[in-house]
Amino acid sequence: MHPILDERGNGVARITLNRPARRNAINAAMLEALAAALGSAQRDPDVRVIVLTAAGEVFSSGDDLDELPATAADAVAVKKMVTRLQDITRHIMLGRCPVVCAVRGWAIGAGASWPLNADFTLWSETARLRFPEARHALFPSGGATWLLADRLGDQQALEILLSGEALDTQRLLALGVCADTLADDTLETALEARVHSLLTLPPATLEAYKRVQAARRTEPLEAALAAEAEQMIAAVARLTAAGAFPQVGGA
Repeated sequence: MHPILDERGNGVARITLNRPARRNAINAAMLEALAAALGSAQRDPDVRVIVLTAAGEVFSSGDDLDELPATAADAVAVKKMVTRLQDITRHIMLGRCPVVCAVRGWAIGAGASWPLNADFTLWSETARLRFPEARHALFPSGGATWLLADRLGDQQALEILLSGEALDTQRLLALGVCADTLADDTLETALEARVHSLLTLPPATLEAYKRVQAARRTEPLEAALAAEAEQMIAAVARLTAAGAFPQVGGA
């Protein structure tokens, strides 16, 4: 089974995380495929809107911790994985096309950053967000350190990142991370409506708004991505030296 589905037509690239049996846990193959699909979609002149979604009942359970220890033994592979993680955020936030994300179930770790990266995110009432990296002696990715602080303030962001608190939809609403939640059975309809609304805009106008937004974000985002990458690589090196990788669950 390919870890990513990439379907295109009528101005839309629909990119789907496709490891439902593993709760869409993130491994090297998924990162490579997702970065490639997003980059290709952003360069495709026929694509005007990108949809990011997931197969199954969980958006993403975070890093695949069954595979991470083996990858961590290879410093080159670790650097490549970290680079791909941060490139995915660049494609989402700084690319030409707006990205609409739909989330049901858990979005954990790196998989929690991507809904924050998207221009528009639709949250199912079953959605749950969590950044447990600190509890695993790891470090967040995808600009989460900057995005949460920018939206919530430094103290609230640090509390969420250090505590690993599970944020249900009521908490996400209270924090202002999402403006509304949707019943599971209406999520797809709402997604189609949002995409259709964007496609009714003139293509040049849609791209212009995205370019201006990207220009505003680039400097602080790149600083966060670089700092996160450095800390992620250092954290993996420490865990490898100690032989202390977590054995179960997702990061």
